[in-house]
Amino acid sequence: MIWKNVIKRFILSLTPLLILPAFLVSLILLLSGLTLTSLLFVFTLARLYLILFHVEVALRQTKLTELGYEPVFIVKIKEVIGGRIAPEKPPRVNYYIRIKNIGNYPAYNLIVNLDPMIREVISEIQLNNNIGSLGKDQEETLCIISSEGIQKLQNVGISLKININYTNVLSSSSSLSFVFHPQLISYPITFYGQRKLPGLLLNSIDELNSLVKLIMLSRKLSKSNTKL
Repeated sequence: MIWKNVIKRFILSLTPLLILPAFLVSLILLLSGLTLTSLLFVFTLARLYLILFHVEVALRQTKLTELGYEPVFIVKIKEVIGGRIAPEKPPRVNYYIRIKNIGNYPAYNLIVNLDPMIREVISEIQLNNNIGSLGKDQEETLCIISSEGIQKLQNVGISLKININYTNVLSSSSSLSFVFHPQLISYPITFYGQRKLPGLLLNSIDELNSLVKLIMLSRKLSKSNTKL
């Protein structure tokens, strides 16, 4: 099943780079034969591909420049021990989940939300929905969750996922998510929003490069297992 998906992605990546131009060249030669006119059509097609490649390079450079103005976020967990609910029970523990901008540029219009399923399990979670702006080295509390809430999530097998939407200094919108496993609450996983660079041809080249590395890695692992 995995290799089936790899082959599918390989074919999709080759389509704009090789399959489509080969089809167009074959169609031109089939309709016009090997004539001066057909050769001019092929030359024009090659020039169009070259122009498209240069446009994609320019777009990618622009996008990479924009990404340089992105804020950089980290989250910190602070445990605050409160009073006991009952004498025979352990002290209540609240987890303050805080976000800090360690980048050089500010973030604006920070909107924080949770997956609806989280609210169904722990309705008492305190969420800071609208943070506003977050400058360099500034930090704010995202939410406060009790140890009982963490236990509820663990009982139903759900991770705490906090989604954040924001705009950067160039007014471009972006997003990211922090995922906290109930048993590893102090070690969140960060997922960024869609950041695929522009360019059909360049993305196809990147995809092919990744697939080739995957195949080579698989062969190396296979040889290592054989030796063992």
